Amino acid sequence: MLHLLYLAGLDCSRHLSPYSTQTFPDILRHHLHIVGLEVAGQRRQDGLACRGGVGIGHGDALRSLPVQNVEDVVVMFGYDPDDLHRHIEVGIGTFHALLDRTGIHQPQGRQHHSDAEEAPGKAVRTGGVAVAVEFLHPVFLSRNIQLIFSFVSELRFDKKLCIFTNLNCRTMTDRLKAIDFFCGGGGMTCGLRQAGVDVIAGVDFAEECRETYEFNNQGSRFICADIKKLEEDILEKDYGVSKNDDKLIFVGCSPCQYYSIIHTQKDKSKASKDLLREFMRFVSYYNPGFVLVENVPGLLSKEDSVYPEFRAFLVEKGYRVADKVVDMSYYGVPQTRRRFSLVASRLDIDVRLPEKDSKQKLLREVIGADKGFPSIPAGHIDESNFMHTTTALSEKNLKRVRRVPHDGGSRLAWKDDPELQLKCYVGKDHSFRDVYGRLRWNAPSATITTNFVNTSSGRFSHPEEDRGLSIREGATLQTFPKDYVFKAKNIRANARIIGNAVPPEYGRRLGELLYSLYAQKYGTV
Repeated sequence: MLHLLYLAGLDCSRHLSPYSTQTFPDILRHHLHIVGLEVAGQRRQDGLACRGGVGIGHGDALRSLPVQNVEDVVVMFGYDPDDLHRHIEVGIGTFHALLDRTGIHQPQGRQHHSDAEEAPGKAVRTGGVAVAVEFLHPVFLSRNIQLIFSFVSELRFDKKLCIFTNLNCRTMTDRLKAIDFFCGGGGMTCGLRQAGVDVIAGVDFAEECRETYEFNNQGSRFICADIKKLEEDILEKDYGVSKNDDKLIFVGCSPCQYYSIIHTQKDKSKASKDLLREFMRFVSYYNPGFVLVENVPGLLSKEDSVYPEFRAFLVEKGYRVADKVVDMSYYGVPQTRRRFSLVASRLDIDVRLPEKDSKQKLLREVIGADKGFPSIPAGHIDESNFMHTTTALSEKNLKRVRRVPHDGGSRLAWKDDPELQLKCYVGKDHSFRDVYGRLRWNAPSATITTNFVNTSSGRFSHPEEDRGLSIREGATLQTFPKDYVFKAKNIRANARIIGNAVPPEYGRRLGELLYSLYAQKYGTV
């Protein structure tokens, strides 16, 4: 078996950012391990050697590679900032040479085919071979590695050939950078990194989020602190953050219990009421080029909200502001998640929110057996990093779920059964109708909350199977990558991290938007 890792013109000892202790090989080893490969830990010229494989420093050498021995995954990852045009020429030339020698068809973009009958052009060899060609940027981001290996791991082929070549590279000095306040387990951080933003650090007071955040966002530091007690200059002193940096993004997605319509203990939730005001201290001190805020719609509508004060502060500081409530099902997130979103910039440009899709993202597009989620019972424990784990149900709750019709049924199916009906719902057929309900395949899911693993907390039962959502299904509905590993101590703590997160896909779209806004002022980054 041959595993090939190709790294052309790459300084393997370089850190991902001036404030990161992670090097490129650190990130690479992490994601190789996820798809079952291991890096031997030895450099070969400009490359890294894989166990049972080879690292090659120049693309021309691939032309003589005995590709008939390739039985698992081949990755070509190239970068040469000083001779980009030659690098692209060599990469594409090598790609075509391998196609010619292996008889593999050439797909368009990221398309792939499950068997030879579906494939255009030349026939695929027995067993099936997948080819993925990606033109991504920048190279010194774990985002690229995440996308490549997440894509490879999801392809259902006996043999996989993944070839990557880079285009439109950004250097470290070209990248936007961010501090993610109230970062939790890293949903917004993950999305911004996917867009090419260098997230220097995340700030959150919940220690249970640290391991999840740092494991999945290597190179981004987790600052465990109560923002109310955090001095403004800590980012300047310890992380090299500069004032008045046009490339700096401050993200303030503060906990939203006080402004939520979900019934919570309001005395406890009052602690979250003024966190935006604390975030304002840091915006005032550093004057970043961009500010992002995501929260529940109540931040905009509640009478005693601090938002009017915060918005007036931004305008007074010279920021232009775009803000409104968005339905994230029209932004690549397969759930009816209505959230207040703000984008602000002081760069004297016309700001806007990300473009809305014409169609909603639906449940059937992301979960189900055909999407890599095997059928499981309630109480199933998945000890792998995939975490397809569900909570156990009592005998009575299992009866309730079984009685609910598939694909969108509700608790009204057992409202007249004295054994199953709950006293609190007697005579309230038009209230709390989502409780114990099943999700619908051809609709977005219900809003993923911190209690999405409980069938009694909302419409969180599987459309067909007699169980609630698994940890991985909830994470997928929040658009976390399938290789994102949740490290909290139990299922409820992991559900809390997932439910509180900003969906990474929305964060990615915000990051790409900020790059386009920056380009209005300074040209392409």
